[in-house]
Amino acid sequence: MTNSEQMEFTNHHNPFLQHCGITAQELDERHALLTAPFAPQCANTVGTVHGGMLYTMADGVVSMLARADGHAYVTLDSSFQYLCNTTEPGTLEARAELIRRGHKVSVIRVEITHRESGRLLATGTFTCCRITPSAEGTR
Repeated sequence: MTNSEQMEFTNHHNPFLQHCGITAQELDERHALLTAPFAPQCANTVGTVHGGMLYTMADGVVSMLARADGHAYVTLDSSFQYLCNTTEPGTLEARAELIRRGHKVSVIRVEITHRESGRLLATGTFTCCRITPSAEGTR
């Protein structure tokens, strides 16, 4: 699947991301970007972005980047830090960067920002495990 097809797949075949208003914007072998509007249904009881929304964006962008090699992955582990929050309307961005891609395990770093203010809201590191066999069928 090409990067363009992978983004199309993410945008049209992931009902949870669709429900949250999250869309794929960019993808290459080392980077990915998802965005979402900060809509009222994404807020918590104090009016800031719900932590679950931030984590969902992180997990979604990591998943898309992991799959950029053509294999299916599951998340093994994550370390996620909520740094600050916002009540300002605008666009949330989840950017992922590939740190290491091994035969079975990939490590990906993610940052969630509020585009208009440039504020870094959360950051994390995810470890993903490939669940489809390699082309050689030996790994």
